[in-house]
Amino acid sequence: MDLILTSIGVIGLVILLVALVFNVKKRTRHRVLQYYLMQLFGAGLLCIYAFLTSSIIFFILQGIWVIVSIYFLYEYSIVKKSEKKLKSKKKRK
Repeated sequence: MDLILTSIGVIGLVILLVALVFNVKKRTRHRVLQYYLMQLFGAGLLCIYAFLTSSIIFFILQGIWVIVSIYFLYEYSIVKKSEKKLKSKKKRK
């Protein structure tokens, strides 16, 4: 069980760090959806890890990160839908 638990934490941490490096290196400009999904998945794994290790403060932090990631994914989907509507209107003209 300890190996599985540690693996969950390490995988979540690596995913979040890779997403952070991509963001710092400005490589997320054309891959915004992938960036948000990496944040959500990484924070979700770390949230599970924090819950299973009874780290309440870390659980709250990662839980907030999951909520914020979901919000950004929702916001991203709204922007994409409005961009599609604008493109279809321009094509009709």
